[in-house]
Amino acid sequence: MGRRFSNCTLQNYRVLPGNTEAHNICEKLVENFESALETGNGLLLYGVPGNGKTHLASAVVKDLINKGYSAIFQPAAELQYRLNATYNDSGESESEIINGLIEADLAVIDDLGKGKWSEKVAERFYVILDGRYREMRPVIITSNLSLEELQGYVGEAVFDRLKEMCVFVQNKAKSYRG
Repeated sequence: MGRRFSNCTLQNYRVLPGNTEAHNICEKLVENFESALETGNGLLLYGVPGNGKTHLASAVVKDLINKGYSAIFQPAAELQYRLNATYNDSGESESEIINGLIEADLAVIDDLGKGKWSEKVAERFYVILDGRYREMRPVIITSNLSLEELQGYVGEAVFDRLKEMCVFVQNKAKSYRG
């Protein structure tokens, strides 16, 4: 998550007009995570940049780790770099990265829609998402894209899986930044 988000909690999240639903749903996910592990239901948080989606996802990860669950927080663009680096003897293998994202109790893919989406990236992301889908493991996806833009970005097969795996929650708050 990095230092910026390491102190994020659901308690120190600034609840503002437009983000109450997203905050409440994240609290419920943490409270009822055993149920999410049985159903595989996660969240897709979308909205304008800077309105707290990453804070919420980071807080959920922190709370679940504190409860003894395994959770991975992975920015989408960084994931692409990590996977590409495996071809340059980075010390990580592609299968280790992908398996880690599939096997964790919760995987967060932050800022989906950042980075260049290619056929290879689409294939890798599908493998991760499909693996979590088959194992009924919840995922949290954050994105600045609208649902229509996100569907165009990831393609029909991935978006269709997301519809089944995630509650779609629009964070309607304005950016905290500025």
